[in-house]
Amino acid sequence: MTDQNTAALPWFYFGAVCATWGSSFLFMKLALQSFDVFQVAFGRNFLGAVSLAVVLLLIRRRPNTGLLQLGHTAVVAVFFNVVPALLYAWAETGISSGLASIYNATTPVMTLLVTVAAFRTQRPHVFQVAGIGVGMLGVLIIALPEVGTGAPLLMHLACLGSTACYGVGYVYLRHFLAGKNAEPVSQTALQLGIASVLLLPTLAFSTTPNLTHSAPALLGIGLLGAVGTGLCYVWNNRLIGLWGAARASMTTYVTPAVGVLLGVVLLGEQLKWNLFVGLIVVLLSILLSNRAPRQIRRNKRSTAKDNVLINS
Repeated sequence: MTDQNTAALPWFYFGAVCATWGSSFLFMKLALQSFDVFQVAFGRNFLGAVSLAVVLLLIRRRPNTGLLQLGHTAVVAVFFNVVPALLYAWAETGISSGLASIYNATTPVMTLLVTVAAFRTQRPHVFQVAGIGVGMLGVLIIALPEVGTGAPLLMHLACLGSTACYGVGYVYLRHFLAGKNAEPVSQTALQLGIASVLLLPTLAFSTTPNLTHSAPALLGIGLLGAVGTGLCYVWNNRLIGLWGAARASMTTYVTPAVGVLLGVVLLGEQLKWNLFVGLIVVLLSILLSNRAPRQIRRNKRSTAKDNVLINS
C-alpha cells in the first residue's frame, strides 16, 4: 500500500463512521414505518451481532466467554444497547430524527457527569464544569421550544435517558473491561449478542407481525443493524488505532450535523432555529469538556518527555 493510500485510510474510516452513525437516526425513522419499537430494538442488535460474528469468523477470532467477562459484558449491554435501543426507538415515534441525533450529541457531557458522580476523588477542572453548564444550556435551548408542540415531554427525556445510559456504560466499561483481555470487536460482538438475548422476550409485547414491510423500512432496519450497530464499530476501532482516541473523537462533532441534514433533505423535517442554535451550543460544550487547563497540558507533555527519556 502506498504512503498516499495509507494517509487516506483514516479519512475513509472517519467519513464512514460519521456518515453511518449520523444516518442511524434516519435509518431508525425508516424502520419504524413498518416495524414497531420492540422489533426495531431487537432487530438492530441482532443484525449487528450477526454482522460482527461474520467479521470474527473472517479474522478467526473469538470473544472471551469467561463467567466474569460475561457478567460485566451483560451490564454494559444493558446500558449501551438494550435500554437506549428501546428508548430511542420509542422517542422517534414522536420526535424528528434530526432532533434525536442532536440529543445523542450530549453523550460526552453525560459521560463526564457520570464520571464525576461515580468517582468523587476525580474532581472536574474548570473547563469540564463549564462544559457541563453549557451542555445543559444547549439541552434547554433544544427542548423547551419543542415541548408541547407534538411529542410529549417523556419522549425528549427518553433521548436524554439514553445518553445517560451511554455515560454509565462508558464508565463501567473503562473500569471493569478496558485493557482486561477485552479486544474491541470481540467485545462488541459479545455485547450485541447478549443484548439480543435480553431483548428477545420484549417481542412478546410486539404488535401483530406485519408480513408486508415496505422497502424503505427493510432498508432502514438492515442498515441500522448490520452497518450502524455492527460494522461501524469495526471502522471506529480502526480509526482509533490510526489516529488515537482524542483525534478520533472528532466524529462526535460531525455525526449530529449529518443526522440533522439527512432529516431535512430526505424526510422533509424542519430545521428550526432552536435546533440549530442548540446543536452549536452542545458542540461547544463538548469542546470545552475536552479542553484541559494549561497546567494539565504541561504535566502531560512532561510525562511524555520523561517516558521518551526512560525508553531511550
